Amino acid sequence: ATPTATPTATPTATPTATPTATPTSGPTLGPDLPYQLVSNADSCAAVGLTAVYDKGECDKTAVFLKLGTEASETTCGSSSNGEKNADDCAPLGCYVYNNGKVWWNDYKFGVCTSIRPCVCGAALK
Repeated sequence: ATPTATPTATPTATPTATPTATPTSGPTLGPDLPYQLVSNADSCAAVGLTAVYDKGECDKTAVFLKLGTEASETTCGSSSNGEKNADDCAPLGCYVYNNGKVWWNDYKFGVCTSIRPCVCGAALK
């Protein structure tokens, strides 16, 4: 077909009324999404990111960050390592200790620090 010499005065099709509905599921994390280390915050959510609260996902972050093949169970606060038995010695979920290893914690309730930064995933939506 040959284009018209002059444009038409009115559109030929009516635009759609509204965009499609918003997604109903929350963000998911995976090795294709970047993980971020968050220091000096109460939690990942405090800086607008999702926390890694699943041990399997934490294992994936160890591989993704090239810090091992799986996350180790936290030992902070145990008498075997000489630390005080404090409930806040490590952040809940997945974290890195001294930039050397990924750790998993499901019973301590500390914050993200420079010594034990939280492993965070996708931005909260």
